[in-house]
Amino acid sequence: MNINTGKETSPGMTWRLIGIFGGGLAALFVVSLLSLCFGEAQIPAAAVWNGLLHRQDVMEHNLLWDIRMPRTVIGILAGAALAAAGALLQTITKNPLASSDTLGINAGAYFMVVLGMVAFPAMQQQYPLVLAAAGGLLAALAAYVLSGGRKATPVRLALSGMIVSMVLGAFTSALHIFFQTETQNLFLWGSGSLIQLDWSGVQYAWPFVIVLLGISLLGGRQFDALELDESTARSLGQRVGLTRAAGLGISVLMAAIVVSVVGPIGFVGLVAPHLVRLSGIRKHRLLIPASALWGALLITLADTLARMVRSNLGEMPVGAVMAIIGAPWLIWLVLTKMKNISGSGTGQSSMSIGGAMLRMRFAPTAIFMTVLLIGVILVSMSLGGTRIPIADLLESLAGGGDGAYSVLLNLRLPRTLVAACGGIALAISGVLIQSAVRNPLADASIIGVTSGAGFGALAVLVVW
Repeated sequence: MNINTGKETSPGMTWRLIGIFGGGLAALFVVSLLSLCFGEAQIPAAAVWNGLLHRQDVMEHNLLWDIRMPRTVIGILAGAALAAAGALLQTITKNPLASSDTLGINAGAYFMVVLGMVAFPAMQQQYPLVLAAAGGLLAALAAYVLSGGRKATPVRLALSGMIVSMVLGAFTSALHIFFQTETQNLFLWGSGSLIQLDWSGVQYAWPFVIVLLGISLLGGRQFDALELDESTARSLGQRVGLTRAAGLGISVLMAAIVVSVVGPIGFVGLVAPHLVRLSGIRKHRLLIPASALWGALLITLADTLARMVRSNLGEMPVGAVMAIIGAPWLIWLVLTKMKNISGSGTGQSSMSIGGAMLRMRFAPTAIFMTVLLIGVILVSMSLGGTRIPIADLLESLAGGGDGAYSVLLNLRLPRTLVAACGGIALAISGVLIQSAVRNPLADASIIGVTSGAGFGALAVLVVW
């Protein structure tokens, strides 16, 4: 069976392959040398080259081989694994927005690693890959089910992955807050950090990455069949369900390996496969290694930029730099590639969220919610480091009671009122946004208003 069209053997494609593989290898070599030069102490390029070829027991050569080389190599492995995983996920879901971060795999793996550090520290130390893989797989399945399974559109699947990532990110942040001592070493790592103190991370990751890449290459012809219509693929003797399951398992394992060593790094699995596909490459025996090559180049370049742009607090995490590189690409992809995929028609502008089994009148609902709000405010003011009985709380609010409680109320009442006013403002903004864009899923946090406001506030604090 041959499902390929032969376009990738034309002279034009030959030159494209030379550009993709030859140019990618040359660029990766140059960027890797640059990454070895920059850091806390800059090493001249001549010293780097001399240290690589003729290592001696001097400080520069030891720094090069024991600190920076492991960091560069782990970056190459991480980029290759994430990019190959993204290429497979885009194929098995037939979704150009699919990657390990948009499907929530990175967030699930990171959550399980943090949870393991808190609840199962011994298991986390011995089997970090098991926990990360379990979290990534569960997150991917949750996103897939929420999006509607096989009937999911690309945009719906991306939204489901975003929702799963946001929920798991909230739980992960809660673990960081309540277990600061246990998770303090994972905070910077949670933004994606390639910092290595020795070769242990490389020694742990490289066998898995190489084996999984080899397996994905061996199954290239089966993954090619997934590009066809499902009924056509089955008529050609392909076991579509088994191939999809194998592709998902390989993708989750590669993403889990990366997260367990360097933390969650986004956008690599989205950008690199698309860069390769733009060259016309479709066969997976070429797509997977080309994506791995350009994924390694992207992360190495991002890490080099992170070391070049430093502040008095240290360097930027490589995950933040990749977000700066990948976010414009995602915007371009949505604007140019998704017009005919997300669906169209009158139903797309409907605000219907399905039939409601229970419809409540406005007046009873308003009265009930007002009473509930007052009760929640009173309970909120009574709880804290020192609990205030409700009777004493009401007496203090009326102007009497214990003076110590009055002092506490001066601290708790503003906090409670700010929380209530904040909830009112966010709820009203959600109503207005949903009405304006005709989308029941619209919200200030989902469309980026709150993130943009936070960025603006931080920019004002930094600049002025």
